[in-house]
Amino acid sequence: MDDTSANKKRKIDGDSEVKTKIKKVYPCDQCEYSASKRSHLKTHTQSKHEGIRYPCDQCEYAATEQGSLKKHKQSKHEGIRYSCDQCEYAANAQSKLKMHKQSKHEGITFSCDKCEYTTTRQDNLKQHKQSKHEGIRYPCDQCIYAATELGDLKKHKQVKHEGIRYSCDQCEYAATRQGHLKRHKKIKHGQGRIMKHAPVASECFDRYNVNSNIIPEYAKVIRL
Repeated sequence: MDDTSANKKRKIDGDSEVKTKIKKVYPCDQCEYSASKRSHLKTHTQSKHEGIRYPCDQCEYAATEQGSLKKHKQSKHEGIRYSCDQCEYAANAQSKLKMHKQSKHEGITFSCDKCEYTTTRQDNLKQHKQSKHEGIRYPCDQCIYAATELGDLKKHKQVKHEGIRYSCDQCEYAATRQGHLKRHKKIKHGQGRIMKHAPVASECFDRYNVNSNIIPEYAKVIRL
């Protein structure tokens, strides 16, 4: 190899090293979040620190990102579904279809590197690590309650502070959660069959801090 070729090679290798080393990071000046793109940092700042929301014009839903609002409208109001090519399952989002295929048809699992926990969903693993190993909590801004997951905090606020109820269309029963209403309709009105090994009601209510005055009836119906 002559000197010219060798110099060119060194220059190319040097340029590659510089490009590899220079990876821009955009840190948030209000928390520990760091983004790989400026647009991601802008979205984070708007949703987490400025409280910007994108309301749906067809219901009360409000998204923190425009992309989330688009997905919401497609699944909830436009009836868009993504069908599995291996079974009858149909998801309302491509990400959910992907998770379904990985867990049901491909046998993919995600294991925790700090304990024996294993799940079929990557987001479940992330929540597990945050709550069990990193001690992350989501405090309620209206009381002393703190949840280990954002979803639990949302349910708590709906039940305790917003008084949201889900009414049965066949009787006077009203539940504090959609899952409880579904379970009620299965048992009381014969819509499906409930598993005998369902969680003990008191444990469920203790975990989510739900009003205890509806525990007796719920406990009675699930302890079959």
